[in-house]
Amino acid sequence: MEMVGTKVRIENASGRKFTVPLTRFSEEDQAHVDEIIQKLETNVKNSKKNHIVRSARNMELIWVEPGSFLMGLDTRDQDSSRSWGSPKHLVTLTQGFYLGKFEVTIAEYSAVTETKFKGSPNIPTQLGVSDMEDFLEKLNDLEAEYVERNWSYALPTEAEWEYACRAGTETTFHWGNKPDHKKANMGEKNRVLPVGSYPPNNWGFYDMHGNESELTSDIWYPYTSEPQVDPVSPEIELLNNVPFTYELSGDAKHTYSNRISRGGSFRRQFDGRIDPYLCQSARRYSHPGGGFRIAYKPNSITSRKSSENVTETTSY
Repeated sequence: MEMVGTKVRIENASGRKFTVPLTRFSEEDQAHVDEIIQKLETNVKNSKKNHIVRSARNMELIWVEPGSFLMGLDTRDQDSSRSWGSPKHLVTLTQGFYLGKFEVTIAEYSAVTETKFKGSPNIPTQLGVSDMEDFLEKLNDLEAEYVERNWSYALPTEAEWEYACRAGTETTFHWGNKPDHKKANMGEKNRVLPVGSYPPNNWGFYDMHGNESELTSDIWYPYTSEPQVDPVSPEIELLNNVPFTYELSGDAKHTYSNRISRGGSFRRQFDGRIDPYLCQSARRYSHPGGGFRIAYKPNSITSRKSSENVTETTSY
């Protein structure tokens, strides 16, 4: 670890560098900076090989090292409803995690749940939340003898998902600021395709933009401009029947209580228009289902905060 001006630079064993700009933290958070940096330095050095899930047809998960990134939309992102993903803010993830190299496929889902499937085995699933939770519960049972102590399979948080999608970039898409239909299934074909049909991002993840939307563990909740450390949304179960109403712009109000989905999809707009900017790295949706990509991580970062903590800076 070394200080570079007002930043701390941490380097892992393979030479990969992570930079934390300390000036982005509030005065209150400055008191915890040493603790945050210590966690980052310890966890970044613990780089791991990809994780194979035996009972899900040898599904492959990629290790994601801890670090900091700018999350959310800024003025250069093309979005007609920018309030849905703004303001941009600094997020620090102090613990590493594994994330699926691909979206969960029909064949993988069927192998775990012991159900039959029709069509191509490599098409991503299109499921409701309860189906995904059932899959994860059964997967954790099947893999119980192989998982590390106090680790489990779960949906990624919204922050984990965007961190992996950006893969070290700050652009609208992981390849740049302009849409490119040769790099993602973002509406041009208007149909779902087998996973891995397009090139991966810099960290090896496929189809983070488009194809099928991906559910996260977080509920819809407005961002703040304050830096966040290991952010999670408030308790899902306690809030499902208590919708949030908050300002989008001016006097406009919006109410949501569903889970957040990310990545956009292959679908076009109701009027037939193709809008690839709906698939950008920071775009958020409140959606009851779709596709998903699983994470494997410490239980300490799969738990939600209670509704009493919705005003904390580590909650959205």
